[in-house]
Amino acid sequence: MTSQTIGNSTTRSAQATDFRKVLTYFFKKHNPSSVSKVDKLLNRYEGKESKLMLLLAKKYDCSNPLNRVFIDSVCEANCDASNDEYYLALTTLYLSIFYPQDANQAEALCATYKGKEEEMYKKLSSNFHAINPLKMKKKNFGRRRRIDLRETHRLQKSSDRFL
Repeated sequence: MTSQTIGNSTTRSAQATDFRKVLTYFFKKHNPSSVSKVDKLLNRYEGKESKLMLLLAKKYDCSNPLNRVFIDSVCEANCDASNDEYYLALTTLYLSIFYPQDANQAEALCATYKGKEEEMYKKLSSNFHAINPLKMKKKNFGRRRRIDLRETHRLQKSSDRFL
């Protein structure tokens, strides 16, 4: 495998996403009266936080609150956009954030949509009310965190502990 990078699986898989912070920010923007319910919701959806974020995106007809987590996790990859390893790493990261229980399906998904990655991400972004990474502007691929492709397999195996 190459040393191509996309995000930081080591940091993301070792540390919990701060759902309290994500949810508080979301409610401050969309329903300030619900900020006081953040802890209750997090307790109710413990282990299913990504599902909660999707439900909220649907309820408030807005983008998934985890978009910021995804954007913060990606960085510019110096590779050809048609590179299979790039798509596998990006898909693993994407699923790990938006649908962690299926992060281990990234390889099968990439194989099914080989050569049709735009179609795949169009469907995924629609299903999860999430950002389409292929439509992100280069400036959004910040110099924040990095992921070595060797880490994607570890990330897939630990996807149930990811968020």
